[in-house]
Amino acid sequence: MALVIAGPSTGKLVNCLEPLPAGWYRDDLPRGYRQQISHEMGPLWRLDRQIEWGDLLYLAIAPDRALMPIRPRPQSEPETTGKERVLA
Repeated sequence: MALVIAGPSTGKLVNCLEPLPAGWYRDDLPRGYRQQISHEMGPLWRLDRQIEWGDLLYLAIAPDRALMPIRPRPQSEPETTGKERVLA
């Protein structure tokens, strides 16, 4: 899970499905069409939903630098004192 921190979709929560290399060729276009995302964008991520890139262009791809990872806080380990802990 990540928070979009740059561009028109700032503040949107997304799930990162897979990393993509810089200069990646889109695979979501109709047969016979090709478009490469610029190497200048750096590493990319395929997302679970589309975000706006600007000029009403929506893609389910985002540059790594436009995302801030959100990780759940790890559950604390139970104490090993031999005593049962009661939470109120």
